[in-house]
Amino acid sequence: MNYLKELREKLVEIILLTYKFEEDIKVKIKIIDYELKNKFTILTLIIDKILSMKKENQLSNNKIKNYKKILDQELGITKKLTREILLLGEKIYKEQFSEEKIEINVFDIIESVIEEYKSFSDSKKIKIEFISNFTETYYVLGWFSPIYDVIRNLISNAIKYSFEETTIKVKLLKTGKDLQIDVENKGIIIDEKDKENIFKEKITLSEFLSKNDIREIGLFLCKTIINKLNGDILLVKSDESSTLFRIILPLATVNEQTC
Repeated sequence: MNYLKELREKLVEIILLTYKFEEDIKVKIKIIDYELKNKFTILTLIIDKILSMKKENQLSNNKIKNYKKILDQELGITKKLTREILLLGEKIYKEQFSEEKIEINVFDIIESVIEEYKSFSDSKKIKIEFISNFTETYYVLGWFSPIYDVIRNLISNAIKYSFEETTIKVKLLKTGKDLQIDVENKGIIIDEKDKENIFKEKITLSEFLSKNDIREIGLFLCKTIINKLNGDILLVKSDESSTLFRIILPLATVNEQTC
């Protein structure tokens, strides 16, 4: 029964934190996202029923078998939906990747995302400190919406997993011919065994329900986007002092900006 309790907690967490596609998204993804949450809700209710019957000593072996069968059916459907939403998300980004790249001002995007999540950070009494060494405006070549989504993902995750009354540091630095974005927070540590798989695609419900962080749902797509921009996204560290994610993107050169 401890497994069911853990499963229920993880399902509720997923219902609340399922990765969102918020801008320029096709209706089908919204429908699948809705169905996915419905399935997680159904699973949660089934588990509640099992735990309630167990507590009242009403759970016979036959009932256990019946409920297990129902759970297995729902888990199978949910796994299919989870796979489909990831594939659709990747497809939408691939369509954007075929569009012509434009100059993107990352400084402005970071300021917008911090403002977007101000009420969330304020609710946890979290201060977001934005630091930049820019002496002029620098650009990267890419697509606005995907880059915005990546930065939003990192900052929103930092807020979600930070302890209350802490400080999140967002740094935007020019390092040679690259632009570097650091998002550092003090909060829940990523397990050592999960670090090397943090950016890998999570497609099965069992993987979602493992002890891997829910934040991994979006990080797979983040890496897809950054790699398309000839950049990299890294988990630099996650320990008692802090968790630090880093994005590195090539700066647009003078020749590229005038093309």
